[in-house]
Amino acid sequence: PGSASSGIHKLGPVIGFSANDGQTGNELWIYSPENNTAWLTVDLTIGSISSYPGQHSGFSVSDEGIVYFTASSDGNGYEPHTLDLSDFSITTIGDIRTGTQSSNPGRNGGYVFLDRDLYFDANDGSRGFELWAHDTSNASTWRVADINSGATSSSLGYFMEILVGDTLYFSA
Repeated sequence: PGSASSGIHKLGPVIGFSANDGQTGNELWIYSPENNTAWLTVDLTIGSISSYPGQHSGFSVSDEGIVYFTASSDGNGYEPHTLDLSDFSITTIGDIRTGTQSSNPGRNGGYVFLDRDLYFDANDGSRGFELWAHDTSNASTWRVADINSGATSSSLGYFMEILVGDTLYFSA
């Protein structure tokens, strides 16, 4: 179970990991130490094609019990997703790079929470990897800044990303 890039993560009261059962490809599995059971959350890509949940971004858990991670689903590229720990439902929170191409959110720095907003790097296909945010209270997602204007990435968070108090510091 798990891979070197996604690992095994404590997600509130459960453990989350990417695993391949031979039928669904690498998908998000949950293990509950409370009742010693493991289960597949959902086959995001239907069939043996892998969604590789958390491969680049890892997993980030909000205080409300929502897990944020990157995965591919049904022919779309890698986009941000949520796992609700109350019912283990998974949803895509935005198609930043529409079509089959990937925005690869969280590729450099993962996901960082600041108050009710989630910050991450992503590529919309026209401006390279730049700073994006997702407001968890109203489910809106937007590009915060185009630090390296034009199609070239700013590669924010590639070398360093840290939250100190209510300020996010990152390399770009």
